[in-house]
Amino acid sequence: MDDLKIKNPSGGLVLDAIKGVPIVPAYIDIRMVSSGIPSPRYENVTDRRRYLSDCKKNGVMPWTSFDFKLDTRAGVMVPRHQQNIVSVSSPEGLGEAVESLISGGKFYRIHLESECRNLFPNVLKAISKFSNGGYVPHQLFMDITQYHMTGYSQGDYGDSVLSLTHLATTGDSVLELKIRDVEISGEQKNDLKVWFSKLKRISNVN
Repeated sequence: MDDLKIKNPSGGLVLDAIKGVPIVPAYIDIRMVSSGIPSPRYENVTDRRRYLSDCKKNGVMPWTSFDFKLDTRAGVMVPRHQQNIVSVSSPEGLGEAVESLISGGKFYRIHLESECRNLFPNVLKAISKFSNGGYVPHQLFMDITQYHMTGYSQGDYGDSVLSLTHLATTGDSVLELKIRDVEISGEQKNDLKVWFSKLKRISNVN
């Protein structure tokens, strides 16, 4: 069985994967974090203080996110909702959080979700702009192909999927390609394997 996983890929490699996918994907859901600052483990006080310090140094408002969705009719990004959440468990932590919020500027997390079939160039342009602004891929779910279900569970679901996930226990990340046989030809399957193998070779060199 093919090993279609890359452990701890660089942000640049993830971006190369998105830009170079050999099949125009159907859907993308990507979360990017400013300056690549890792999210803290909530129960770890040292982790949280490191996170607050990193946010302050990089001009980032901690525990903030901004969600976008690409309007499929107009081809422009529109905000879905904003949320500013600060969770602290001590007076000292509250003081650090407030100070970081006041002196920060950028949202910590950017979340972009979109259908891609006819708008992939727009999606790539948006992701590139966020990358140029210092945002690094943190989580990704990209439906390269989808299958459709009817009835009670009606909707489109990921068939062959590229994902970037983080393991909260270790802090490791995994870029993984899952290829299924529902909505993909043998030629497309081979193209995906060749493409991902090239990414693995690049990852091993770096």
